[in-house]
Amino acid sequence: MRWSAVAVLLLSRVASAQPTVTVVVTGDPEGEVEAAIAQSDLPIELRVEALPAPQEVAAVETLPELAAAREHYIAAEFEECTAAVGNLDRVLDLVARGESSQAARLLFWRMACAAATGDNGGAGRTAREFAALRLRVPVEIELATPAVERLLGQAIETLSAEPRRRVRFEGPPRAVVSIDGRERCVLPCHLDLPPGTHIARVEGLGLVTETRRVTDDDREVRFAPERAPPDVAAAQWAERYARDPSSAESRESVSLLARALRANNLVFLRAEQLRGELRLRGVASVDEEVVARAEDAGDADDVTEDVLRDLLVEAEVVVLPRKRWKIALAVVGAALLAAAITFAALYERPVDVEVGF
Repeated sequence: MRWSAVAVLLLSRVASAQPTVTVVVTGDPEGEVEAAIAQSDLPIELRVEALPAPQEVAAVETLPELAAAREHYIAAEFEECTAAVGNLDRVLDLVARGESSQAARLLFWRMACAAATGDNGGAGRTAREFAALRLRVPVEIELATPAVERLLGQAIETLSAEPRRRVRFEGPPRAVVSIDGRERCVLPCHLDLPPGTHIARVEGLGLVTETRRVTDDDREVRFAPERAPPDVAAAQWAERYARDPSSAESRESVSLLARALRANNLVFLRAEQLRGELRLRGVASVDEEVVARAEDAGDADDVTEDVLRDLLVEAEVVVLPRKRWKIALAVVGAALLAAAITFAALYERPVDVEVGF
């Protein structure tokens, strides 16, 4: 085979390759737009996908050590109670997972059981840990002695009077850091923390949540959360935007949706029925970057074709003349033709007069 023939073959294969575009449609009438997409003759592969569904929130189960600690405390088995509740690491892990109420209950039983065994030093340290994390006092406090209640109240009062330390937090811009599930700020920022060990939690769109322990020795904490995989991105999108449709067309939302759907080329369409006609707004992203927006109104088939064409041309996914360019050229051509006819009708050709002698 000659080189020229090989070149022609390769070029023909490249030319025949069609880009794949993931299309998501929302609004009313969604079905008409999807039907129009199925009938589109654009030289691309259009793949219609559903929006990520919100995930069900798992119910928080009672920790077995809490039930065991309560039973031992009521039965006056205080040493067994102390052994059942574990140490501070378990409490901090619960705070890092966002289960502050469970952490408060576990820390309370540690304090109550230690006090019941006569370990006033251990009970005091636990009360200070409780106060440093600024946990809510659980309902179980009604089961403890007045001495335990006074001990906890004194720890909270003492710690609140001590000077705080300023800690600076660095990380991805616009990510949010929270301390013990309470104070929050947008990175980069700083917070004044009370003495003790705390849990810093960083969350952001497109990022995996990262937690870090902050001790009294820390004055600056740097976070480097990993990029969220598609399943995490889908959960974030559903949680933040599925319940707030007005923000679903924002740059952050569309970029996150593209990652959730693993779509290198994404078109997000919102349909509305207004005054008997379809109004369609669209946003296109390439490699998770929003690159084009378009809007039109009219018949479902025509509007869908026009908006898709405009988005994909502006996003440089395909090279095609926009449909409205064709209309503009037709209008200009018609105007030129009318002008020519008018000129021909009004123009009188000069008459040549010859005089002979």
